[in-house]
Order: sequence, then C-alpha cells, then structure tokens
Amino acid sequence: RNLLAVKVIGQVVHDLIGIKEPGLPEEHMIECVCELLHSIGYTMDGSQTGKQLMDQFSARLRDLKRTEGRDGRSTFKPRIQFKIQDLLDL
Repeated sequence: RNLLAVKVIGQVVHDLIGIKEPGLPEEHMIECVCELLHSIGYTMDGSQTGKQLMDQFSARLRDLKRTEGRDGRSTFKPRIQFKIQDLLDL
C-alpha cells in the first residue's frame, strides 16, 4: 500500500541516519530505520528510485555496522549490529 512517496521515506531515513554525513547517529535512530526498512523495504524495491535508495541505505547501514572507535572496538552495541545484519540479510 503506497501510503507514502518514496521520496518522503528517503527523507525520513536521511534525517535519521544521514547518507553521506560523517557524524554518527544515535542507536535508537538506527533501530528506527531498521524497523522502517524491514516493514517497507520490499515495496520500495518495486520501483527504480526505491531500489536506488535502498542500495544507499544498505551501504550506510553497512558502514555504520563496521564503525570502530579509537580504541578499535565497535562504536555500536552488538544488538544494533545484529539488527543491521538481520536487515541486510533479507
């Protein structure tokens, strides 16, 4: 059910996790994006624009999952990393 335009969803995800921004989002924002994309990702893959956005979102989430602090440890808790990986595995 296309209740929201792909561009609107793209803007919401961009506001939550950024796409090419150097800063790191908070964990609850990543979790919200994972839930949103889990719910509507299949529908977004149905259009060319949606597929391109999903590729960008997946790349950003993959980068966030791999982010390490100065001490070499992961920036995000394992729960968030697994949530991202579960989404990417779909």
